[in-house]
Amino acid sequence: MKLYQFLLSFVFLSLHSVTLSKEPVPPTTGFAGCAAKVLTTYPGYLLSVEAEGNDKGEFFYEFDVFIKDRSNPKNSKEMEVECDPVTTQFTDVEEEVNPKDPKFAKIVKISKAEAEKQALKAVAGKIVDREYSIEKGNPIYEFDILDKKSKKEIEVEIDGVTGKVLEKEYEFFEVGVES
Repeated sequence: MKLYQFLLSFVFLSLHSVTLSKEPVPPTTGFAGCAAKVLTTYPGYLLSVEAEGNDKGEFFYEFDVFIKDRSNPKNSKEMEVECDPVTTQFTDVEEEVNPKDPKFAKIVKISKAEAEKQALKAVAGKIVDREYSIEKGNPIYEFDILDKKSKKEIEVEIDGVTGKVLEKEYEFFEVGVES
């Protein structure tokens, strides 16, 4: 009889705990909060994520998202979105483009060579990656430079109209593959 009561109690408690359990709720801040917000705002495929910081001591995640237009693949695009993990506010949003894309070519005023020269003045080293983007209607050259001194990768953004350095960002790590 005691075994029967024990088993009945065990089954009751097991069922009771199952009915009281809740679905997990993803965090609204940090990496998970940023990722959820980026993919909600820019529904697509997450290509890569970089953890970065800047000269102001701010830390953020940079997400590269491919947004596929199934009805017209030529309208597909890649977005680069920086997100503050504490507030999940977007701090920088750019559409990555091909340098020959008419959207970029029409508005850019300085050459790639001049932009590279300005970037290497800001950070001495070797350019390991180049990207071209449009941010708030402005053409941007973006260079990842392997710094000679620190041996760390530093991303330098150059204004495609004025040639001025807009920002330097220090890469801590990257996960995924950039297109």
